[in-house]
Amino acid sequence: MMHRFAPVLAVLVVLTAPLGASGRFEGSIQSTWDQPAGVTKLIIDADRQDVVVKAGGPRVTGRLIGDSGDNAKVTRDGGTLTIVARTDRSWLSWGNRTARVELSVPPGIALDVTTVSGALLVQVPTTALRARSESGDIEAPLGAGSADADSTSGTIRLKGFADAVRVSTISGDLSLEALTGTVVASTLSGDLRGTGLAPATGSRFTTDSGNIRLSLRDGPGSYAVRAETVSGGIQVGDKSSDRSLAVGQGGPTLTLQAVSGDLQVR
Repeated sequence: MMHRFAPVLAVLVVLTAPLGASGRFEGSIQSTWDQPAGVTKLIIDADRQDVVVKAGGPRVTGRLIGDSGDNAKVTRDGGTLTIVARTDRSWLSWGNRTARVELSVPPGIALDVTTVSGALLVQVPTTALRARSESGDIEAPLGAGSADADSTSGTIRLKGFADAVRVSTISGDLSLEALTGTVVASTLSGDLRGTGLAPATGSRFTTDSGNIRLSLRDGPGSYAVRAETVSGGIQVGDKSSDRSLAVGQGGPTLTLQAVSGDLQVR
């Protein structure tokens, strides 16, 4: 007769497991790895797992937290380390428990991360960042070289990148801070906000139905700003218009475009 209580006990075990910050149940360590120094590029391919990358080094160390349905394959080819994290979709607790890849890497590494539903947090300066996520947020507050980031519905936050930045979302917002290279940023329905920017000539900010608000480090008078919107309003410094506005003749060129959103540069 005791076997009849097994499902009840299983439920009790799940319900008494600790909750993570996301409100889901905290997973357990499924695997760990420790790679010798010399890794210059890190490639991560994940499905539901969040990815957290922190400064450490010179070795690359990490762990996979999740359920027994989560697994990771680690391969190395010279200075390139590749981690592929997957979850068995038949696993009962898919979506109920947290799953993440945690890594400690040397500063200055090149990072290439792809996730399906996971979020990405990069807490280390990178020479080059490439990030893709369908529904997760992407955040890299320590910047460094170049960045190329895309998310379908997640928010992207980038700060402190000195080289070229290309960033886009469909319905997520964009938050950009202290960028100094050429910036190409676009969102379909999300808002785009920039603070402390010093974008290089040829930078372009576009949206369909979102709003764009930029704060330039040296003010709009240092740029040749061209702004256009179909049905929104435009304000560049102390000048405003309903449809299009061109301000400044010298300095780097800066273009803002929207269909129904408002444009503001200060």
